[in-house]
Amino acid sequence: MSIDKKKNLKSSKSQKSFSFLADKVIRFFFVISLTVNILTWLLISVKLFTLSSPIILSYNAFLGVNEKGAKYLTVVFPILGLFIIFLNYALGQLFKKDSLVTSRILAATSLLFNLIMIIAVSALIFVNDIY
Repeated sequence: MSIDKKKNLKSSKSQKSFSFLADKVIRFFFVISLTVNILTWLLISVKLFTLSSPIILSYNAFLGVNEKGAKYLTVVFPILGLFIIFLNYALGQLFKKDSLVTSRILAATSLLFNLIMIIAVSALIFVNDIY
């Protein structure tokens, strides 16, 4: 086998396309993001939907209750979380050829956003249990 053929064989192996979910870190972030989102759905269905309507949707430490509303408005939190997961997944697929770091940042952002959503839902549950 000539030297040129060996170089071409090596370059074709190194140019193998990067599979987005083949990376363990990215897969870990997205699995945990989906798990946190499912927990958010469960928290809302178990805790907030059992309360009498209307519930407190916004609370300020200085002014107290800012906004009351229907229970179904709390579903916005996990829907936004799912939207961010799917948006970051699509962007990660788009940028997978450019940079692995960008894809990992997008996956980590999905997890961070969903953690913020579950904290917000937990705060709503806490405020509604007090009042």
